[in-house]
Amino acid sequence: MNPERKAKLRQHPIERVSAWAGQIGSWIEGHLRFVGLGTSLILVVVVMVVGLSVYWSYERESGLAAIRSGFVEMSNDQIERAIPYFESAADKLDGHARRLALLKLGEAYEKQDQPGKALQAYEGVLKNGSTEEAHYLVQFALLRLGKAAEEEGDTELARSRYTEAAEIEGPGQLEALLAMAKILEQEDDGEGAKSYYRKYLDSEVNSPLKEVIEQKVD
Repeated sequence: MNPERKAKLRQHPIERVSAWAGQIGSWIEGHLRFVGLGTSLILVVVVMVVGLSVYWSYERESGLAAIRSGFVEMSNDQIERAIPYFESAADKLDGHARRLALLKLGEAYEKQDQPGKALQAYEGVLKNGSTEEAHYLVQFALLRLGKAAEEEGDTELARSRYTEAAEIEGPGQLEALLAMAKILEQEDDGEGAKSYYRKYLDSEVNSPLKEVIEQKVD
């Protein structure tokens, strides 16, 4: 990636705001010399409001463009090049768009064998959303965090993450139910495991695993 382009992507929004505010300040100083103070202050407020609106609109469009570029690089297996795009998108966006950028950033770090940074990105998804919102991006982040905790041997934390994920209705719910059942089986909690297997069967009657899980429940 072009060094100047990469530096621009990594630039924090507050730095761009500061530079923009400096330009506005210079314009205001010159303008106050020619018009009345009261009128100038009103005009300044209007200019600031309009300017900020335009700025944040630009930031969002730039962030969405960064996400698209990140997806392209990921699809081409250019993980190292995708990371700055997702970082830039997470820096500029909010809401579900920011959660998506953080989720993909975590996946990219995992592929780069940087588990610490991956976990930070997944935790960022949770900080920008709650299970009460019942959004699948939060659910996917919980699943990744649960898997990481399980691999580290922290069963208690893994169970907590999987339980939260299982409570969210979304595409990762079945995976969370099976993950919880597996942990409970390993802990010799047969009845607890069966309760999650039953929930799985109730949620997905056409699952290819149906017959196997039915045997576990019987």
